[in-house]
Order: sequence, then structure tokens, then C-alpha cells
Amino acid sequence: MLHHLPARPDTILWGHLDPNAAPVLRITPGDSVEVETLSGGARNLPAEGQPGTALPSHLAVIAAKSPELGPHMLTGPIHIEGAEPGDRLIVEIGEIRFAQDYGWNAIEPGFGMFPDLAESYQNLTIAIDRARGLAQLV
Repeated sequence: MLHHLPARPDTILWGHLDPNAAPVLRITPGDSVEVETLSGGARNLPAEGQPGTALPSHLAVIAAKSPELGPHMLTGPIHIEGAEPGDRLIVEIGEIRFAQDYGWNAIEPGFGMFPDLAESYQNLTIAIDRARGLAQLV
């Protein structure tokens, strides 16, 4: 069976994994799931004059939620019927499609592999050609 899991305020955990969070989707082994994902907070959205357009779902999540403990947005959790703690799960990625027409990269003082490299927060927006799966610095 194929399931679709949209990225929206009630399906996103922002900045943390919560083992007590209620599943937003229940599946059985062998099912397929198309999962929508989002990346970045308000400061990572394309600024005026930069390439890209924010998705309405992304804007809705940013408006409704706040990051907790970290910057990454996670869609889920997904409950797999019959799975028990300690089980090994095998996940196969069948396809990756870009939902947005941009990506981003940032550097911030005190973070990452080179915490002393940046003197201030800097964000770079990168145009993505979704039809060809290519990124291009602008």
C-alpha cells in the first residue's frame, strides 16, 4: 500500500526526536510512504532578490511552530505495525524529488566543523532546476 505523509504543522517535529510523540502515520511492513520534508527556518528562506519561492506548507510550519533543541525539521514519526524496540528496520529509498526550487547553506559562529570560521551568520540560497535535478549558484 502507498501512503502519503505531508509536511505540515501537525506532522513536523522541529529540532528534536521525541520517543513519546504520537505517530502521525501507521503502516505495515512492505508498505511504501511518500514523505514530504522541509528544511530551514525563517532565516533560511530566500531573501528578496535571491532565487526560489517558499512552499506554502513551509511557511505554515514556520508560522505555527518553533525549533526545539536544534534546527532540523523532521516529518513523523511513522509507526510500523509489529516492529519492536531493538528490531532492525530496512528502509529503501525509491526516488527523491525536489519539492522546492531552491536549497540553502549557512554558516554560524560557534557551530559546525569550523566554529571559528564565521564572524556572523551567513546564508546562501541556491537555485535548483527540479526538472533536471541540478543546483546552480547564483
